Formats: sequence, structure tokens, C-alpha cells
Amino acid sequence: MAVEENLLFLALTETHLTYEHLNAEINMNHYSVYRADRQGRSHGGVANYIREDIAASAEVLTSFSNGTTELLVVFMKSINLLAITLYRPPNTTHGTFRQITQKIEQILSTLPNPNTEVIMSGDFNFPNINWPEMKTTGGTPDDKQQACDLIRVVENYFLFQLVTDPTRERNILDLIFSNNPNLLHSYEISDTIMSDHKLIKVKASISTTTTPISHVQNSTAEGTLSDLNFYSTEIEWEQLRTKLGEIDWINTMQGKDIDNILSLLTKICYETCKKHIPKKRTNTSKIPRDRKIIMIKRHKLQTKLKNTTYPPVRVQITEKLRELEEQMQKSHKEQQRKEEMQAVSNIQQNSKFFFAYARKKLKSGATVGPLTKEDGTLTGDTTEMADLLKSQYESVFSRPRTDRTTGDPLSLFDDRPNDQLTLSSINITKEDIVIAIDNIAPDSTAGPDGFHAQLLKKCKLELATPLQSLWSTSLENGTVPSALKVNNNQRRGRLCYVKGTQGTTQKVKSLIHNSFTYNGTRLFNCIPQQLRDLTGVSPETFKRKLDQWLQKLPDCPPTPGYPNSNQNTLPQITREAGGLEYTGASGGRP
Repeated sequence: MAVEENLLFLALTETHLTYEHLNAEINMNHYSVYRADRQGRSHGGVANYIREDIAASAEVLTSFSNGTTELLVVFMKSINLLAITLYRPPNTTHGTFRQITQKIEQILSTLPNPNTEVIMSGDFNFPNINWPEMKTTGGTPDDKQQACDLIRVVENYFLFQLVTDPTRERNILDLIFSNNPNLLHSYEISDTIMSDHKLIKVKASISTTTTPISHVQNSTAEGTLSDLNFYSTEIEWEQLRTKLGEIDWINTMQGKDIDNILSLLTKICYETCKKHIPKKRTNTSKIPRDRKIIMIKRHKLQTKLKNTTYPPVRVQITEKLRELEEQMQKSHKEQQRKEEMQAVSNIQQNSKFFFAYARKKLKSGATVGPLTKEDGTLTGDTTEMADLLKSQYESVFSRPRTDRTTGDPLSLFDDRPNDQLTLSSINITKEDIVIAIDNIAPDSTAGPDGFHAQLLKKCKLELATPLQSLWSTSLENGTVPSALKVNNNQRRGRLCYVKGTQGTTQKVKSLIHNSFTYNGTRLFNCIPQQLRDLTGVSPETFKRKLDQWLQKLPDCPPTPGYPNSNQNTLPQITREAGGLEYTGASGGRP
């Protein structure tokens, strides 16, 4: 109900929770839970579910249990609201309840802002108090003393009690107090199959300055590969491979720059794939259709019940409401069962899905935001929050000194000629591409280009040619496609631009790290000190000369006892180069 009706917060009593119950087990989407569990005994306990855009500024002032009564006090700064929830079971002693009233008085007397709104609710179990007269009738002397303590708190802090209808049988046991008569303007009471107490739904005049946190992904005008369901059982892989194999990739990409090559590759693959791969289901509504129908029927019956005074008709409407609540409960259980079955069925094909579902039940995820803007207002918009975090991150950096800046950054690096700074020993082949694709995990997440691991692995031979062209062009020109510098955060639905220097991506770093030019220094450092002194050159000069020598080294006949003469001289470098064949980062052995 809280999620479906987007309630501000939900107060529960008699939760029967203990330390053994994880928050993830009782988690509700887009809500944060706060608890005060009973200590030392079973049953009892209270909890508050607060909407996440409000919960971001919430602070727990008290979470108390004396083994009999429980008290939870949460201050929501963004709406300046103090929520007090308590549970007092029957047969509570005066001394036990006195601990609760003292804590409430202490909190109310030390509020930092006198204009703070207060809502105090819970199961008080005081059938001997008449409302709204606030007079005690009957009960034991101990119960009367406790009732007087509660009435004293209500009068001293100018609270008024809203509920005047029975909440359990003919008794008013569940109470709602506020210090502002205009804050709570109406309430509805309805039966529920979850408890022998009735459910109270209150309408309040609370203005929120917080922008609700968006959970809807940004949609694009044109479709992308990310829109397709690569785990579907209805994919026509054979037809897809045939269509991709018929494309003349060489002529299509000839003469194009790196950005156009990637753009053509992505566009052609999407246009081809969408004919053979179904799209993902995009359900913008979080509420299933059958549940929406139940909610509409329930609202109509509740309105009819409110306007009806004839007892037989009220009994019939109440019974129908109970049936609808049972259907609602059944719908929730069916949805949970489907989610569990879907997670189990994806253990082998998409293990990430299964473990993500399992982790969700073990630990509730923390949300980011809302954040405070410069004007003091809170925002939950993902784009605005990202900009605020970026500004905060940049603010901790010191400004560069003007006397230490340079107009020629190239002067800070090696002054060797450009023709000696090339990765001349790198040659990517189609076989390298295929081997690299084979090493990709089948459930790997797609990158900014949207190419899913399933598509790459199922169509690796057909895509090897365009991918080879893409990589070769990137290395030859020292450029990276602009689209690969943008990360599409699918969970938050926004684009994150990755700033960096061209030609220094992780893949290119890997190629540089494993080139002979780089390993020349490592080889020089492995030589004993006496031999290094005989060379009379620096490590940088040694590695440059070694690279030039390796490029000019002709093919030699095999040396007896060694598969290659180069291995006789450079065994470590050769083994490393051979290992790179499996990652596609090198052209192979020298």
C-alpha cells in the first residue's frame, strides 16, 4: 500500500521483529526502514517506513525498548517533522510506561526549532480514556496513573488527538496526536486481514521541497543495442549470423575515421539484431495491472462505505474489502514467487541476475540523495545530484600555481622523435579478436557501445572483421571513439562523461605495457650490475636500441634444443608475448 499510494511514511506496531531479522528481509522499494525491536522478549516492537527522498535527511533520535514498551523517534529534517511511534501492551506497569513518557517529554522540550511539526502515533491500549474529552473511566489504579501521565504530556505540549472511531472492536486503542490542528485534516479506518486492529490512513498537509528521486531510465529517440533482450529464448541466432556474415564490412568502413567506424558498426548491428532479437520489456508503471484494478475497486468501496450508514450494507462492503485485501496479498506473493523462479532459472545463463537478487535479500542497498543545492533546497534529480557531487569533488583540489604552468605540455615528456614513439610491434588479427571474445564471461555487462557479451560470443566470427578494423584504426591514429568515453549508467538512467587523454585508455595502456619498448627496461634491470656497467648507456637508451634491434632482426633457423632462436636469447620476453596471444593484446611471438 505504501509503495502503490506513494505514502510519506508508514508507522507499524507489534512488528515482532528481532535482531535476527535483517532489514533486507522486510525492505520495501523506495522506502527506508527504522526499527525499535523488543529486547529480551518476543513480540512487540515498532517500525517506520519513510520514503527515501525524505529518509535521506532523517535522523533517529531515540530507539528504545525496556522489554515491555517500545519507542521510536525519527526527525525528518527536510519536512521539519518529528515522528514518534510507540507500543504499549496491556498490563503494562506504571513504572515501565513512565520511562516512555519521560523520554517523550525530554525530546519535546529540547526541540531545536519551536516550529517543528510533531506526529505521535501508536498502539497505546488505553480503552479507559474517552476521546476527545480526555477523561479516564474505569480501569485499575495503575492504568489510571498511566493514562494521567499520557494526558499530562498531551496537555503540556498542546497536542490534540485525531482518532475518535474504534480501532479494535469497540475500543479506541490506536491514537494519533499532533501539535498542529491544520496538519492532519482527515483519516480513514479500514479492516485488514493482517491484524485484529484496524488500519488508519491519515491525510496530512505537508509540503515537501525535495524533488523525488527518479528511478526511470532516460529514453532515447533511436533504439540501441541495450534495448534488446540477449537472454531471450526466442533469439534466431542462425539467421542473425547469416545476415551479419553477408555484410561487406571492409568496403563499408574503408576511409572512415574512428568515430564513424564505431557509429556504423553499432547502427548496422542494431538494425540487423532487432529483426531477430526481441526487445526488453519496458514497463514504466511499477504497479501490475491486476493490482491497479484491485486498488480502483477498493477505493470505490471505501468511498461507498464512508457515505453509507445502513448496517447491513456496511457489513457487505466490509466483507468485499476483506476479499480485495486477500487478492492484493495474493498478488504480492505471486510476484515474489515469479521473481524467485526467474532468479533460479537464470543461475546458469545469467548468474549475475541470480546473485543480484540474492544480495538484495541479504542486505538493503543504500541510496544516494537527495542532496542540498546552493539555494538550500533538496533535490533527488539524478542529473542535478551528479552535478552537485562533481562540484563537491572538484572543490577539494587546490588551484594550480601560475608560476608552475607551462604552455607546452610536450616538453615534460620524452624528447625522442615521433617515429620512435610508435607501437610498431603490435599487430591485431582476426584470430586475436576471436580469442579475446572467448575470454569474455557470458554474463559480462555491456560497455557504452551496448555490445552485449552474448552477441559477441554468438557472432564472434562475423564481427571479427569490423572489430579488427576498429582496433587497428584506433591504434594507428592514436585515437579513441568519443562514444566510448561516455558511460550510460543504466541504474540511474544518465550519461557520465569520462574525461581523459586520447590514446591512454586501459586497452592502449595494456598494449604499451606489454610491448618490447617497455620491456626493454625490465630486461636491462635484470642484467647483473657488472654487465650493465659494460654497456655504458642508460636504461632508456638500452630499451630504445633493443626495440630497434628486434624490429630489424631477421627470421633465424631453429636452434637445436630450442623452438626458436629468439627464445634462446630472450626467453622471458618471448613467454610473455606468447601469453598475450590469449588476450588479443599482441600480435604473437617475435
